[in-house]
Amino acid sequence: MIAMRRELAGWMTQAFKSQRMAKPRAEILSHALLGTLEARFMHAYLHGTEFSEANNHAFVKNLVAEILG
Repeated sequence: MIAMRRELAGWMTQAFKSQRMAKPRAEILSHALLGTLEARFMHAYLHGTEFSEANNHAFVKNLVAEILG
């Protein structure tokens, strides 16, 4: 999974640099952010896992930092 993510990130970086792909809009990034959050909590629900407030804060902080670069 990590290799696939790196490959996809590399492909997207090259697509942005070559201007074959427009830079993502805030609308698209908001969908990515919310989708990631929903998936994380859905997996926790399905597995019966609970997250601490500190864990949630750290996850969101890191996610936003990655998306905003």
